[in-house]
Amino acid sequence: LPRPPTSLIVTETTATSVTLTWDSGNPEPVSYYVIQYRAKVSDNGFQEVDGVATTRYSIGGLSPFSEYEFRVMAVNNVGRGPPSGIVDTRTSEQAPSSPPLHIQARMLSSSTMLVQWETPEEPNGQIQGYRVYYSSEHDAPLSAWQKHNTDDSMLTTISGLTADITYSLRVLGFTSVGDGPPSEVLQIKTQQGVPSQPSGFEAEAELDSRIMLSWLWPVQEPIISFELLYWEESNPRDKRHATFGPAGSYAVEGLKADTLYMFSLAAKSVMGLGVFTQPIEARTAQSTPSAPPQEVRLLSLSSTSIKVSWVAPPTDRHHGEIVRYSLSYQALTGEDLSLHQVSWIGADVTSYLLEDLLKWTEYLVWLKAHTDAGPGPESSAARIRTMEDVPGAPPRKVEADALNSTAIRVTWKPPLSVKQHGQIRGYQLVYSRLVNGEPHGQPLIMDISLPDAQEAIVTGLLTETTYSVTVAAYTTKGDGARSKAKVVTTTGAVPGKPTMMISTTIGNTALIQWQPPKEMVGEHVGYQLQYKRAEEEAFTIKDFKKADDHFTVTGLHKGATYIFKLCAKNRAGNGEEYVKEISTPEDIPSSYPQNLSVVGLTATSTKLSWEPPPLAERNGKIVRYVVVYRDINILNNNTNSTTATEMTVQGLQPDTTYDIRVQAFNSKGGGPISPSIQSRTMSLSMPVFTKNFGVKAVTKTSVLLTWEVPETFTSQVPLKILYNQQSVEVQGDLKRKLITQLQPDTDYSFVLMSRGNSAGGLQQQVSIRTAPDLPQIKPALYQEDAEEGGRVTISLSTGPAEVSVRWYYIVVVPVNPTSHRRWENPEDMDIQELLEPGADSSLQRKKRQSQNLLQPYIAAKLDTLPELFTLGDEKKYNGYYNKPLPGQQQYRCFVLADLTDNESQRTFAASPFSEPFVVKLHSGMSRHAEEPEMLWVMGPVLAVILIILIVIAILLFK
Repeated sequence: LPRPPTSLIVTETTATSVTLTWDSGNPEPVSYYVIQYRAKVSDNGFQEVDGVATTRYSIGGLSPFSEYEFRVMAVNNVGRGPPSGIVDTRTSEQAPSSPPLHIQARMLSSSTMLVQWETPEEPNGQIQGYRVYYSSEHDAPLSAWQKHNTDDSMLTTISGLTADITYSLRVLGFTSVGDGPPSEVLQIKTQQGVPSQPSGFEAEAELDSRIMLSWLWPVQEPIISFELLYWEESNPRDKRHATFGPAGSYAVEGLKADTLYMFSLAAKSVMGLGVFTQPIEARTAQSTPSAPPQEVRLLSLSSTSIKVSWVAPPTDRHHGEIVRYSLSYQALTGEDLSLHQVSWIGADVTSYLLEDLLKWTEYLVWLKAHTDAGPGPESSAARIRTMEDVPGAPPRKVEADALNSTAIRVTWKPPLSVKQHGQIRGYQLVYSRLVNGEPHGQPLIMDISLPDAQEAIVTGLLTETTYSVTVAAYTTKGDGARSKAKVVTTTGAVPGKPTMMISTTIGNTALIQWQPPKEMVGEHVGYQLQYKRAEEEAFTIKDFKKADDHFTVTGLHKGATYIFKLCAKNRAGNGEEYVKEISTPEDIPSSYPQNLSVVGLTATSTKLSWEPPPLAERNGKIVRYVVVYRDINILNNNTNSTTATEMTVQGLQPDTTYDIRVQAFNSKGGGPISPSIQSRTMSLSMPVFTKNFGVKAVTKTSVLLTWEVPETFTSQVPLKILYNQQSVEVQGDLKRKLITQLQPDTDYSFVLMSRGNSAGGLQQQVSIRTAPDLPQIKPALYQEDAEEGGRVTISLSTGPAEVSVRWYYIVVVPVNPTSHRRWENPEDMDIQELLEPGADSSLQRKKRQSQNLLQPYIAAKLDTLPELFTLGDEKKYNGYYNKPLPGQQQYRCFVLADLTDNESQRTFAASPFSEPFVVKLHSGMSRHAEEPEMLWVMGPVLAVILIILIVIAILLFK
């Protein structure tokens, strides 16, 4: 290592620099030198100047009139050597670079002023004295002010002042080199007892709405209060005023965020108000914006991108400098429904491009503006849909079947909605002939320009030929992916259309005659004839041999239209059909209307219902019905006509028996009249034995009827309910009855009567229409092995979209021999009893639960039906507890849909029962979970056993 340099000396000093020289002290050359120095009064370590190549160097940037220590080290290729000895020196003086501090003044008398101050913060040398400048002309240059010199003392008195005016004064310090800068102006009134200006007046923002002011008290002044003026720098005319007691600080509240304010302060004594300080300024802290970005606009640029543009919030709502924007967006449909965020968009940016979005998908977009204090409010959601694109998936479930020798039927389902990427405008069906499994010739394209099409018939094909078929959906942007090819082979050629003649004869018969097709392909093996009445669904089919050429159809109905279809057959199958319709001549009906019955009754009217005559005996279209009725005590008949199969006969006498018949008419006239029935109108004086007879719940196959029974009614007398030619007896003390095995979407009228009443007891009547027969799929197990630990997951299916459903109920039915016999259909259950909430006490509820472990219960009440639902997840769904399913027990479940908002008559539709399933026991579960009532038995038993054991132990150890 090198030796330390020698002969280190200071050759020159200034106020801010020192020049050093030294000798190398080494016989060998050194690489460079390092100078270390520090202020003597500093506790910090040495500062270094590295890489000095000469033995003379000037160090600048020093403080004036300060003592420093210096030393030098030599560095060679081995390393850094030891330092030289330390030399110290003091930098030269300089004029002060800061004014005296904390200038204060007060009047000793009306013409004498005491001024005091503190040493400048940066004297830069030995202060030789101070100069006090004062003047009553505040705007005059400092050179024109009066000057009062003093020694290095820090107070002085100035006499000979003019009374009752305001003086401005400034103080500066000087060293042997020169004067320092003067202090800020301090003003004082030459009035004894009036305070001078507060000095050291400062303002600092603490919050976005508060600025803290502080100052020095005027010396030895009897201050009673302070007066403060403050205003927004941009609006100096709107000055605000505050008065507060003696203090050294004051917080100004209720200010606007990020706003520059001006403040001026004066002290007040009993003698008067002092001079206000020169205004100082401070800006409140920034706050979050109080308005969102404005004019948010969305523009769809492609199927996967959206341009978002906006303008900044109004300037007066910024409350700070906008430093960035953030953007949130979310798809309303599709595979990705999560909320995405773009957290940093530059403050100078007013548009942003969202990319990699889902195609043909609606998005919601929100924006926020941010200051350093945080985000402002969110803009209202803007909505837009990305552009269309070609479908991203082929049609599903493509099938192709041969119809005949020259035609095939192709069926498909549309692509999944999330893959359609636009509005499907139609489908393209591409088919080509295959020879030895390879395409032969150009493929042919069939365009189906119907967006809802799911089937196409391709005709004009070759017989016994194999074709490859693919289907693609298209939007306005073009074709999507093609389906996997389906291969189909047309059948052999079949015969053409035969000719057929039909002639009707007397006696409800028709003679069918035919001739072979003009174009016969293959071996002719016979004919097939199909015929039916137009109103019927199924055809009667007759097969004939090749030689047959006629057939007589017997048993045709009068006044009916028949459809006949005839085709020739060969070995390949049935040929083209010849279709013809004939109508038989009408005649008057040969039978009367069926099942005439009374379905409603009051004191002055009777509601009747019937069915048309049998189809074979109508002999034409029934155009009207005539109801013939009379009082049994009067011979004259009355008649009413209707085109319907029901009628309410009005204007009858109370408590009177009527004879009633009905007759059907077609265009040829009336048929026979029906046998008579008798009906007695209700009595006006008949005592009411029930009231509020009504319908509580309706399903597609059942109705729950309820009523109230007065205390005076004898409950031993049974009641009877009549409906549509049926009756059912009810015990007299019951107040409800569930009628089952009804037909869906059918009108019913129910009459409640007392069997013991002499007048027949018909009392009250209600009419309803059963719920429609919705095509609901029964719940099914989602996974066989998922049924573990008191839980099971089921898959559900919703009904048609056009049906409005208020609530869905998931109902669990434990399977036991009783329930299996009682409820073959969910709608055989008393729905209202199932829905009624338990309002009993907790003790009664526990007892009831222990008795009804195997009773049906509602596990959940839902406003929308999910695809999957877990039974037994121990959560509450709109007030219903989805309790765990005890193991080793069979269950069935079904979905109950509430179709109406009418609480007095609610309409329900139920899915079929699910298949029975068993919940397996989880390793930590016990069958005791299904027997809560055992706690009530085993608890006391165990307590008795424990007491007996304790008594035995005491006796043994005595």
